[in-house]
Amino acid sequence: MDVRDAIQARKSCRDFIDTAFMKQSDIDLILEAGKRAPYASGGPRRAFKVVKKIGNLLGHKSVTECCNNQKHVRNSAVLVVVSGTDIKTKLQSGFPKFVHDCDAAMTQMILQATELDVGNCWIGHFSTPALQKVIGEDLRPVAVLALGLKRRGM
Repeated sequence: MDVRDAIQARKSCRDFIDTAFMKQSDIDLILEAGKRAPYASGGPRRAFKVVKKIGNLLGHKSVTECCNNQKHVRNSAVLVVVSGTDIKTKLQSGFPKFVHDCDAAMTQMILQATELDVGNCWIGHFSTPALQKVIGEDLRPVAVLALGLKRRGM
């Protein structure tokens, strides 16, 4: 699958196979795609917090609760919280650089997940203060990427 195919095939998955195991190699490739995403300008201003359901059920449940207990978040195998680390630096337009940096990373991770046939969904509906208590007060969450095996037919 090339990038054009991934763009055309990409769609949000809201029907994960609950408690499905995800290969670590797939998680690593998806994270690598996010780390290689461009920055608005300058160096890194983003962090990735990976929360697996298997081996860290309490952490997965905590992030799910911050995301308003959405079923597809709860049923995902892995959650990646993409956060800004430098929330003060702004572009000339006035927008914080970290938001652009995190959005670019999310897009690349979604395309990589699509190429790997991993179900994925961009989650933007969450409580920022609650999520900061889970991932760290020094980070500013921008999005959560839910990953997992999708039910066939998705």
